[in-house]
Amino acid sequence: MTLDLHDVLGGYWSILPGGLESVLDTASNLDLAAAIPRGSQSRALRPQHYGKSAIIAVRGPITQRSTWVTEILGGSSLSSLTLQVREALNDRDVENIVLDIHSPGGSVYGLQEFGETLYKARSVKPIVAVANSLAASAAYFIASQAHEVISQPSADVGSVGVVMAHTDWSKFNAKHGRKVTYITAGQYKAEGNSDEPLSDEALAHFKARVNEYYDSFVQAVARGRGTTRANVIDRFGKGRVFGAKAALAAGMVDRIDTLDNVVERLQSRKAASRKSPASQRHAIAHTPGVNRARAEIRRLLLH
Repeated sequence: MTLDLHDVLGGYWSILPGGLESVLDTASNLDLAAAIPRGSQSRALRPQHYGKSAIIAVRGPITQRSTWVTEILGGSSLSSLTLQVREALNDRDVENIVLDIHSPGGSVYGLQEFGETLYKARSVKPIVAVANSLAASAAYFIASQAHEVISQPSADVGSVGVVMAHTDWSKFNAKHGRKVTYITAGQYKAEGNSDEPLSDEALAHFKARVNEYYDSFVQAVARGRGTTRANVIDRFGKGRVFGAKAALAAGMVDRIDTLDNVVERLQSRKAASRKSPASQRHAIAHTPGVNRARAEIRRLLLH
Protein backbone atom coordinates (compact mmCIF):
# COMPACT_ATOMS: atom_id res chain seq x y z
CA MET A 1 0.00 0.00 0.00
CA THR A 2 1.44 3.37 -1.04
CA LEU A 3 0.16 6.75 0.04
CA ASP A 4 -2.12 8.70 -2.29
CA LEU A 5 -0.41 12.01 -2.97
CA HIS A 6 -3.79 13.73 -2.75
CA ASP A 7 -3.47 13.28 1.02
CA VAL A 8 -0.59 15.77 0.87
CA LEU A 9 -1.32 17.92 -2.17
CA GLY A 10 -4.91 18.59 -1.16
CA GLY A 11 -3.93 20.66 1.87
CA TYR A 12 -2.43 24.03 2.73
CA TRP A 13 0.92 24.10 4.48
CA SER A 14 2.85 26.58 6.54
CA ILE A 15 6.19 24.90 6.10
CA LEU A 16 9.60 25.47 4.58
CA PRO A 17 9.75 24.42 0.89
CA GLY A 18 12.38 21.84 1.75
CA GLY A 19 10.14 20.43 4.45
CA LEU A 20 7.23 20.09 2.04
CA GLU A 21 9.50 18.42 -0.54
CA SER A 22 10.57 15.92 2.11
CA VAL A 23 6.94 15.10 2.88
CA LEU A 24 6.13 14.79 -0.84
CA ASP A 25 9.15 12.60 -1.57
CA THR A 26 8.32 10.33 1.35
CA ALA A 27 4.67 10.15 0.34
CA SER A 28 5.47 9.20 -3.25
CA ASN A 29 7.84 6.38 -2.28
CA LEU A 30 6.47 5.16 1.02
CA ASP A 31 5.02 1.71 1.49
CA LEU A 32 2.87 2.36 4.55
CA ALA A 33 2.09 -1.30 5.11
CA ALA A 34 5.79 -2.08 5.52
CA ALA A 35 6.74 1.15 7.28
CA ILE A 36 4.06 1.11 9.98
CA PRO A 37 3.44 -2.19 11.80
CA ARG A 38 -0.17 -3.32 12.01
CA GLY A 39 -1.92 -1.83 15.01
CA SER A 40 0.78 0.80 15.48
CA GLN A 41 -0.31 3.99 17.23
CA SER A 42 1.61 7.12 18.09
CA ARG A 43 2.75 6.86 21.68
CA ALA A 44 1.17 9.27 24.10
CA LEU A 45 3.73 11.98 24.71
CA ARG A 46 4.02 13.80 28.01
CA PRO A 47 5.90 16.92 29.06
CA GLN A 48 9.40 16.38 30.42
CA HIS A 49 9.99 17.94 33.83
CA TYR A 50 13.04 19.83 34.99
CA GLY A 51 12.52 21.39 38.39
CA LYS A 52 9.38 23.49 38.13
CA SER A 53 9.48 23.62 34.32
CA ALA A 54 7.47 21.43 31.95
CA ILE A 55 9.41 21.04 28.70
CA ILE A 56 7.30 20.23 25.65
CA ALA A 57 9.12 19.19 22.47
CA VAL A 58 7.83 20.41 19.10
CA ARG A 59 9.62 18.30 16.50
CA GLY A 60 9.51 17.72 12.75
CA PRO A 61 6.55 18.31 10.41
CA ILE A 62 3.45 19.43 12.29
CA THR A 63 0.00 17.96 11.60
CA GLN A 64 -3.36 18.39 13.29
CA ARG A 65 -3.58 14.75 14.38
CA SER A 66 -1.20 11.80 14.56
CA THR A 67 -0.69 10.50 11.00
CA TRP A 68 1.94 8.68 8.94
CA VAL A 69 3.87 11.97 9.04
CA THR A 70 4.26 11.76 12.82
CA GLU A 71 4.94 8.01 12.65
CA ILE A 72 7.53 7.97 9.86
CA LEU A 73 9.03 11.47 9.84
CA GLY A 74 9.09 11.99 13.60
CA GLY A 75 6.65 14.87 13.42
CA SER A 76 4.39 16.47 16.05
CA SER A 77 0.61 16.47 16.21
CA LEU A 78 -1.27 19.48 17.51
CA SER A 79 -3.69 17.16 19.30
CA SER A 80 -0.80 15.71 21.33
CA LEU A 81 0.71 19.14 21.98
CA THR A 82 -2.67 20.39 23.22
CA LEU A 83 -2.92 17.53 25.70
CA GLN A 84 0.62 18.20 26.94
CA VAL A 85 -0.09 21.91 27.45
CA ARG A 86 -3.27 21.10 29.36
CA GLU A 87 -1.44 18.57 31.52
CA ALA A 88 1.24 21.14 32.37
CA LEU A 89 -1.40 23.75 33.21
CA ASN A 90 -3.18 21.32 35.51
CA ASP A 91 0.01 20.19 37.28
CA ARG A 92 0.41 22.11 40.55
CA ASP A 93 4.15 21.36 40.56
CA VAL A 94 4.67 23.10 37.20
CA GLU A 95 5.29 26.84 37.38
CA ASN A 96 6.24 27.49 33.75
CA ILE A 97 6.16 25.83 30.33
CA VAL A 98 9.09 25.69 27.90
CA LEU A 99 8.49 24.88 24.24
CA ASP A 100 11.60 23.18 22.83
CA ILE A 101 11.16 23.72 19.08
CA HIS A 102 12.95 22.17 16.14
CA SER A 103 10.52 22.07 13.22
CA PRO A 104 10.20 23.30 9.61
CA GLY A 105 6.47 23.88 10.16
CA GLY A 106 3.54 21.88 8.85
CA SER A 107 -0.14 21.86 7.99
CA VAL A 108 -2.29 24.90 8.72
CA TYR A 109 -5.18 22.73 9.89
CA GLY A 110 -5.74 23.10 13.62
CA LEU A 111 -2.93 25.65 13.89
CA GLN A 112 -5.09 28.67 14.63
CA GLU A 113 -6.98 26.77 17.32
CA PHE A 114 -3.78 25.56 18.99
CA GLY A 115 -2.36 29.08 18.85
CA GLU A 116 -5.47 30.30 20.68
CA THR A 117 -4.96 27.61 23.33
CA LEU A 118 -1.36 28.74 23.88
CA TYR A 119 -2.24 32.41 23.97
CA LYS A 120 -4.88 31.79 26.65
CA ALA A 121 -2.56 29.42 28.54
CA ARG A 122 0.04 32.12 28.99
CA SER A 123 -2.47 33.97 31.18
CA VAL A 124 -2.27 31.00 33.57
CA LYS A 125 1.44 30.12 33.53
CA PRO A 126 4.46 31.71 31.82
CA ILE A 127 5.32 30.10 28.47
CA VAL A 128 8.78 30.40 26.91
CA ALA A 129 9.48 29.20 23.36
CA VAL A 130 13.04 28.29 22.35
CA ALA A 131 14.09 27.84 18.70
CA ASN A 132 16.35 24.81 19.14
CA SER A 133 17.40 25.19 16.40
CA LEU A 134 14.61 25.73 13.85
CA ALA A 135 11.28 27.49 14.33
CA ALA A 136 9.88 28.01 10.85
CA SER A 137 6.40 28.63 9.47
CA ALA A 138 3.83 26.80 11.63
CA ALA A 139 6.52 26.26 14.27
CA TYR A 140 7.16 30.01 14.45
CA PHE A 141 3.40 30.59 14.58
CA ILE A 142 3.40 28.42 17.72
CA ALA A 143 6.47 30.12 19.19
CA SER A 144 5.00 33.59 18.66
CA GLN A 145 2.12 32.82 21.04
CA ALA A 146 4.48 32.39 24.01
CA HIS A 147 5.37 35.06 26.59
CA GLU A 148 8.94 35.06 25.36
CA VAL A 149 10.61 33.77 22.20
CA ILE A 150 14.28 32.84 22.42
CA SER A 151 16.60 31.80 19.63
CA GLN A 152 19.65 29.63 20.08
CA PRO A 153 22.73 31.30 18.56
CA SER A 154 22.76 28.90 15.59
CA ALA A 155 18.99 28.81 15.04
CA ASP A 156 16.87 29.77 12.04
CA VAL A 157 13.58 31.55 12.70
CA GLY A 158 10.69 32.78 10.58
CA SER A 159 9.27 31.69 7.22
CA VAL A 160 6.00 33.48 7.88
CA GLY A 161 3.89 32.28 4.98
CA VAL A 162 1.61 29.64 3.47
CA VAL A 163 2.14 27.33 0.50
CA MET A 164 0.03 24.90 -1.50
CA ALA A 165 1.50 22.46 -4.02
CA HIS A 166 -0.14 21.38 -7.28
CA THR A 167 1.42 18.76 -9.53
CA ASP A 168 0.29 18.51 -13.16
CA TRP A 169 0.60 14.90 -14.38
CA SER A 170 -1.27 15.47 -17.67
CA LYS A 171 1.79 15.24 -19.97
CA PHE A 172 3.10 12.22 -18.09
CA ASN A 173 -0.31 10.56 -18.46
CA ALA A 174 -0.45 11.31 -22.19
CA LYS A 175 3.06 9.94 -22.73
CA HIS A 176 2.14 6.67 -21.03
CA GLY A 177 -1.30 6.32 -22.59
CA ARG A 178 -3.11 6.98 -19.34
CA LYS A 179 -6.39 8.88 -19.49
CA VAL A 180 -8.30 9.84 -16.37
CA THR A 181 -11.96 10.83 -16.50
CA TYR A 182 -13.55 12.61 -13.54
CA ILE A 183 -17.29 12.13 -13.17
CA THR A 184 -18.56 14.83 -10.86
CA ALA A 185 -21.56 16.67 -9.53
CA GLY A 186 -20.83 20.28 -8.68
CA GLN A 187 -19.07 22.67 -11.05
CA TYR A 188 -15.78 22.76 -9.18
CA LYS A 189 -15.77 19.30 -7.60
CA ALA A 190 -12.65 18.11 -9.49
CA GLU A 191 -10.94 21.51 -9.44
CA GLY A 192 -7.22 21.28 -8.81
CA ASN A 193 -6.89 17.61 -9.71
CA SER A 194 -3.40 16.50 -10.71
CA ASP A 195 -4.40 14.99 -14.07
CA GLU A 196 -4.87 18.28 -15.88
CA PRO A 197 -3.25 21.74 -15.85
CA LEU A 198 -4.44 24.20 -13.25
CA SER A 199 -6.86 26.67 -14.83
CA ASP A 200 -6.59 30.40 -14.23
CA GLU A 201 -9.89 30.31 -12.31
CA ALA A 202 -8.68 27.48 -10.09
CA LEU A 203 -5.34 29.23 -9.53
CA ALA A 204 -7.15 32.40 -8.42
CA HIS A 205 -9.35 30.40 -6.05
CA PHE A 206 -6.47 28.56 -4.39
CA LYS A 207 -4.42 31.74 -4.17
CA ALA A 208 -7.32 33.39 -2.35
CA ARG A 209 -7.43 30.48 0.14
CA VAL A 210 -3.66 30.72 0.67
CA ASN A 211 -4.09 34.44 1.35
CA GLU A 212 -6.81 33.69 3.93
CA TYR A 213 -4.50 31.40 5.88
CA TYR A 214 -1.65 33.88 5.53
CA ASP A 215 -3.79 36.71 6.92
CA SER A 216 -4.72 34.65 9.99
CA PHE A 217 -1.05 33.70 10.42
CA VAL A 218 0.07 37.33 10.33
CA GLN A 219 -2.70 38.42 12.69
CA ALA A 220 -1.78 35.74 15.24
CA VAL A 221 1.93 36.58 15.11
CA ALA A 222 1.19 40.30 15.49
CA ARG A 223 -0.96 39.66 18.55
CA GLY A 224 1.49 37.23 20.10
CA ARG A 225 4.49 39.49 19.54
CA GLY A 226 2.65 42.66 20.54
CA THR A 227 3.17 44.41 17.21
CA THR A 228 1.19 45.38 14.11
CA ARG A 229 0.22 43.35 11.06
CA ALA A 230 2.11 45.80 8.87
CA ASN A 231 5.27 45.28 10.90
CA VAL A 232 4.99 41.50 10.63
CA ILE A 233 4.46 41.72 6.87
CA ASP A 234 7.28 44.22 6.30
CA ARG A 235 9.95 43.13 8.78
CA PHE A 236 9.42 39.45 9.67
CA GLY A 237 11.14 38.03 6.61
CA LYS A 238 8.35 37.92 4.00
CA GLY A 239 8.53 34.15 3.94
CA ARG A 240 12.27 33.90 4.54
CA VAL A 241 14.00 32.51 7.60
CA PHE A 242 16.44 34.66 9.57
CA GLY A 243 19.44 33.74 11.65
CA ALA A 244 19.35 34.53 15.35
CA LYS A 245 20.85 38.03 15.15
CA ALA A 246 18.65 39.14 12.25
CA ALA A 247 15.56 37.71 13.95
CA LEU A 248 16.43 39.62 17.13
CA ALA A 249 16.93 42.86 15.19
CA ALA A 250 13.56 42.42 13.48
CA GLY A 251 11.76 41.81 16.78
CA MET A 252 10.86 38.22 15.93
CA VAL A 253 12.60 36.95 19.08
CA ASP A 254 13.29 38.56 22.44
CA ARG A 255 16.85 37.38 23.00
CA ILE A 256 19.49 34.86 22.02
CA ASP A 257 20.30 32.04 24.43
CA THR A 258 20.52 28.27 24.72
CA LEU A 259 17.78 25.96 25.93
CA ASP A 260 19.92 24.80 28.86
CA ASN A 261 20.51 28.37 30.00
CA VAL A 262 16.82 29.21 29.67
CA VAL A 263 15.73 26.29 31.84
CA GLU A 264 18.45 26.94 34.43
CA ARG A 265 17.54 30.63 34.59
CA LEU A 266 13.88 29.79 35.15
CA GLN A 267 14.79 27.59 38.09
CA SER A 268 17.11 30.25 39.55
CA ARG A 269 14.49 32.95 39.11
CA LYS A 270 11.90 30.93 41.03
CA ALA A 271 14.35 30.14 43.82
CA ALA A 272 15.32 33.81 44.13
CA SER A 273 11.71 34.98 44.16
CA ARG A 274 10.98 32.80 47.19
CA LYS A 275 13.81 34.48 49.13
CA SER A 276 13.37 38.10 48.11
CA PRO A 277 10.81 40.90 48.69
CA ALA A 278 9.53 40.12 45.22
CA SER A 279 7.78 37.14 46.82
CA GLN A 280 5.33 39.65 48.25
CA ARG A 281 4.29 40.56 44.71
CA HIS A 282 3.93 36.85 44.03
CA ALA A 283 1.59 36.60 47.03
CA ILE A 284 -0.49 39.51 45.77
CA ALA A 285 -0.77 37.82 42.38
CA HIS A 286 -2.29 34.81 44.13
CA THR A 287 -5.01 36.57 46.08
CA PRO A 288 -8.46 34.88 45.94
CA GLY A 289 -9.82 37.20 43.26
CA VAL A 290 -6.85 36.63 40.97
CA ASN A 291 -6.96 32.91 41.69
CA ARG A 292 -10.61 32.76 40.72
CA ALA A 293 -9.86 34.47 37.39
CA ARG A 294 -6.99 32.09 36.71
CA ALA A 295 -9.15 29.11 37.69
CA GLU A 296 -11.80 30.20 35.19
CA ILE A 297 -9.22 30.50 32.40
CA ARG A 298 -7.82 27.09 33.34
CA ARG A 299 -11.35 25.60 33.30
CA LEU A 300 -11.98 26.93 29.79
CA LEU A 301 -8.67 25.54 28.56
CA LEU A 302 -9.08 22.12 30.10
CA HIS A 303 -12.61 21.45 28.92
